[in-house]
Amino acid sequence: MKRKILIITTTLLILAGGFSSCKKKEIESFITPMSLQMGIYEELDPVRGRTKISFIDNERLIITKYLDLSEEHWNNEEFIYSITDNKIRVSTISSETASEFYFRIISKTKFEIEWLYILPHHVINVPNMIFEKINI
Repeated sequence: MKRKILIITTTLLILAGGFSSCKKKEIESFITPMSLQMGIYEELDPVRGRTKISFIDNERLIITKYLDLSEEHWNNEEFIYSITDNKIRVSTISSETASEFYFRIISKTKFEIEWLYILPHHVINVPNMIFEKINI
């Protein structure tokens, strides 16, 4: 009797796990650029807290970067942006030139973006940056 109960319980747990993973995939497939919540997102990886991106509205964002990690020197720059497919296109308010970066929404509160810092020419493998929404 105990064995039957164990088999039934195990089977139900496996089925429940399968259904929950299907739901997660269905939810992830509906994540679009419009799903991203407005607000402040902080860099999680590779350097936690070094960069913040504030989505002000559906057109404007502010990128805040440390200029000097040893001191509290921050640089804020406002951009116009648009997100299409796996790209985010940003341009400064005063300029018509734009840059495109790889961009992937992970969830409503987390995204991945191509490296935003200037690198020396000899650096080849650079990790993408992961950001998560912070509550203020």
